[in-house]
Amino acid sequence: MSAAKPAARRTAAERMAAALQPVPAPTPVAPVDAAPQEPAAGGGRRRPAAVQTKTTRITADLSPLEYRALTRVLADLAEMIGVHKVTTVDLIRSMVDELGEDLRQGAGPVVERVADRLAARMSE
Repeated sequence: MSAAKPAARRTAAERMAAALQPVPAPTPVAPVDAAPQEPAAGGGRRRPAAVQTKTTRITADLSPLEYRALTRVLADLAEMIGVHKVTTVDLIRSMVDELGEDLRQGAGPVVERVADRLAARMSE
C-alpha cells in the first residue's frame, strides 16, 4: 500500500490487511516485586502497564441456515482430514492463520474473495 488513505477510502482487502498486521511485541514490564519506581506526579507510584495474557472469547449469532452450513463444513473437513470432529474454534483459528498468511504474501485470492463477501454483507 502506498500513501496512507483515509479508512473510509480503503478497499475491503486493504482494511483487512491492516487489521491482520502483526502486533508489535509488548514492552517488557518490570516484575511486581521490583524496586519501587520514582513517585509519579501527585505522590503515588505508577503501576506497570499490564500485558494481556488471557484468551479473548468471541461469539456469533448465526441464522439456522448459517449454523447448518457451518456444521456441514465442519463435518466435511473432519472427513477430509480423517479426524472424528473439527471444532468451530479450530476452524476459526485456521482461517485466521490462512488469511493472515495470504495477506502477508500480498492479498491473494482467498483474501480477495473474503473481502468481496464482507463488502457485500456490510453494504446490506
